[in-house]
Amino acid sequence: MGRLQGKSVIITGAGSGIGRAAALLFTREGAKLIAVDRTEAVKETVDEVKKAGGVAEAMVADAGSEKDVMAVIDKAVKTHGRLDVIWANAGVSGGLVPLGEQTVEQWQEVLRINLIGRERYGMVSPGRYQQVMTDVKSMLSECVDSVTADRVVDGFHEPERPPLARGTTEADLHVFWRGVAVGLVHPTLGSIGPIPYRRTGGHSGPRGFLYFAEPGIRAGERGTVSSFDVLPTIAAFLGEENTLGLCGRAIVGLLSSELSRAN
Repeated sequence: MGRLQGKSVIITGAGSGIGRAAALLFTREGAKLIAVDRTEAVKETVDEVKKAGGVAEAMVADAGSEKDVMAVIDKAVKTHGRLDVIWANAGVSGGLVPLGEQTVEQWQEVLRINLIGRERYGMVSPGRYQQVMTDVKSMLSECVDSVTADRVVDGFHEPERPPLARGTTEADLHVFWRGVAVGLVHPTLGSIGPIPYRRTGGHSGPRGFLYFAEPGIRAGERGTVSSFDVLPTIAAFLGEENTLGLCGRAIVGLLSSELSRAN
């Protein structure tokens, strides 16, 4: 039995790329799928799913339209009796137009689909807030380390101020982890991970994380490096020049000195 056996799933942006690959993977794991895309290519995705023995229906819809999204949800419930999962995979980049040359209209389209269309439907109403928080904490408390099978959460903290009084960057829930788990295993949801405890990449400066795990290396003694340094470092280890103009710097010297000292 697959990990998603019998689950009712919606995937947006399923006409190509990651969305199509996810559609094939999810249905191979037993999911019953509503595949959504703005283009007719989503029908080709469903054809591939059916040829592979999966269950799926195609729907041409706009993930940035509230009316369309509600219609997709309604179809999933009517077709499969319920809705278990939505993967808001749909997104656009503004095409091949350089950032400085994009028009206001192009930017509005990017925001409409990538931000408003995705985040609007992930909002929790005040009436459901406390139940959602309870469910999230319960789910995390049941997870164990994928390697050691030990419990991964020590506890939680919620700010004293009510949710609507908090700042826009203030977290609703703080999770106190036990060590650094590579991945999590939930008794009914299955495997989750590998896990980035802080978003790696996407930000300049000292952001993200890089772990050294060797005898003799003390945590934090080599300071902080940027997550942008990872790719140039890999290229340097392979003896390749940074011809692609990758951000960051190679830290081969730092790694080599540490590993030599540890050995």
